[in-house]
Amino acid sequence: MQNTVKQSSLIELAVNRMAWARGFTDSLIESLSDEQVMVRPDGKANHAIWITGHLASTDDFILSLLNESQMTLPESWHDLFKSGSKPQDDPAVYPSRREIREACTSMRERMIEWVRSLEESQFNDPTPETLQPFADTKLGLPFTIAAHDLFHAGQVAAVRSCLGMDPLHR
Repeated sequence: MQNTVKQSSLIELAVNRMAWARGFTDSLIESLSDEQVMVRPDGKANHAIWITGHLASTDDFILSLLNESQMTLPESWHDLFKSGSKPQDDPAVYPSRREIREACTSMRERMIEWVRSLEESQFNDPTPETLQPFADTKLGLPFTIAAHDLFHAGQVAAVRSCLGMDPLHR
């Protein structure tokens, strides 16, 4: 018996991890009311609206690098949600919760399509230079993306904790 994993198994494992991490993060965010998604535990941390937009914006940015194409979300979204941007307390600054949620879902679907398009010969191909500190190979990228989602899930869990909500188990 050969001790190797089939290409399709590795791809599906990568997709599964990205989908599970996003599903868990989504369930934390969806458990919050429209008022609660704007809560910042210490007045400085990220709120759930920023996190949701950031996840969508990050997927869009990564896809643009991988596909050598333009980002599909409006530039204003990237300004609001890019890494290092400061969450604003005024909900009117942001697109609607529904719009942000739909973009987050759409971008992840596109990311999964990209992962599923990988051929075994591309697994160890380097990612674009900008992504090297994040993930150095194309097959490593979806696992790092899943970790990124879970990092932000922890921030949403902190919001829930500050609101006196019980932990969400999934």
